[in-house]
Parts: sequence; structure tokens; C-alpha cells
Amino acid sequence: MMGPIAAPTSPTQSDGCHTSKASLVTCADMKTDCHSALTLVPLSDSQAVQLEAVRRQLQPGLDALVAAKKKSGEAVSGNLDSFSAFVKNKTSQIRKKYGCEVVEYSVELQDGQVKLKAKAKS
Repeated sequence: MMGPIAAPTSPTQSDGCHTSKASLVTCADMKTDCHSALTLVPLSDSQAVQLEAVRRQLQPGLDALVAAKKKSGEAVSGNLDSFSAFVKNKTSQIRKKYGCEVVEYSVELQDGQVKLKAKAKS
């Protein structure tokens, strides 16, 4: 079992007067070819920095999940985009259900299967 992974909060942008939370969009969220869409709408430097920060938060969790699945002999599928989409959706569900801001993730072995567990934190 690895330690908890805190779900990233949405990056915050501020124009001095208003603060808004920007939501992460992954390739899995897009209806068109992701790479074509990204070339049509290039990222600003600040958007690229925000995406890199989210990637750095999620990559260790994906790495731990993949390592645990390989160690237990389970098939490994998916990538950072699908993992990001899963974490984003599950975090949103848990925040809505429990009214919390922080959701922690852990990789656990349960009945011989590797599971990604999410818990609401107050």
C-alpha cells in the first residue's frame, strides 16, 4: 500500500479583481482528436505550467497503481489522460456527496486485486 495521494485542486487564475477556478481538460474529455485540438488552441505559458503541475501531482499515483498491478500480475491499461479523467470525475463525485474539499487516494490490495481507493477528508 502506498501513502495517500491528494487530489489536485483546480488551478486558480486571478485578474486582480476576480478569482476563478479553471477546470482541467484532458484528451479523454475532448470529442475530437486531442492533438489536433491542441494545435488549434495553443496553450499559454501559464496554462502549460498549470497542466505540468497537475501532471506532476497525478503521475506518482499512476506509477504506484501500475507498479502494484504489475506486481500482482494484473493487466495494466490506460494512461495519464485516462487516469486524470478518472481522478477528476471521482473527486468531483466525492466532493459533491460529502461536501469536502480534499479527497485522498491510495492504492490498496483487496481480495487479490489492486484498487484505487478514494476517501473524503474534512
